[in-house]
Amino acid sequence: AALTNFIPYVGQVIGGALPVLVTLSQSENLGDALIVAAVYLAVVTVEGYVVTPYIMGRSLDLNGTTVLIACLFWGFLWGLVGLILAMPITVSLKLVCQHVPTLNRWAELMSRDWQTPTLKPTPRPEPEPVHPPEPEPVPRPVVELGPPLPSPREPAPAIRK
Repeated sequence: AALTNFIPYVGQVIGGALPVLVTLSQSENLGDALIVAAVYLAVVTVEGYVVTPYIMGRSLDLNGTTVLIACLFWGFLWGLVGLILAMPITVSLKLVCQHVPTLNRWAELMSRDWQTPTLKPTPRPEPEPVHPPEPEPVPRPVVELGPPLPSPREPAPAIRK
């Protein structure tokens, strides 16, 4: 049964049919054959949906859901070749997501333990203020305006004719 699991689609059926046929030929009781078929189906289901994703996920730092979805997707897309290449492609995608900051959330979603690195803000040194140079004093021209005007309290001088 272990060798037939490598054959896509029909491998598990062939692997389960052999023990059922052996049980049916030895006991000639349909109930015993159905028990063997049910146990085989339960073991294959637990192995395929729980054990394999868990072991593959631990060794590749992928969570079980990612392993299962990757196997289903690549197996559907390319068949046996897709199943063989599912984990290398998925791990490569996860590594790309880990190294591209905008994709870090996808890497977290795919991984069991990896977390986006938190960036600590580095204090920037205060720039030294740049003062413009002091302008040179410009000499003011002296303008003579003539005699001072009388104050409003003084009577205006008489105008001579």
